[in-house]
Amino acid sequence: MYDIERIGKIISDIEKYLRDLEELKIKKIEDLEDKRNFYALSMALFSALNRTIDWEVRL
Repeated sequence: MYDIERIGKIISDIEKYLRDLEELKIKKIEDLEDKRNFYALSMALFSALNRTIDWEVRL
């Protein structure tokens, strides 16, 4: 049986990372020339991907 509470937490975390991505307001490739934007985007995407993989492994 699935742990509904854990799945809810994982989905909540992924939604948070996606909101963080929107807050960065990176709209075009040129925005990534700023190293802060580039690394912030990379970390947010990595966190969301990592949490998604964690979800798959635990199911």
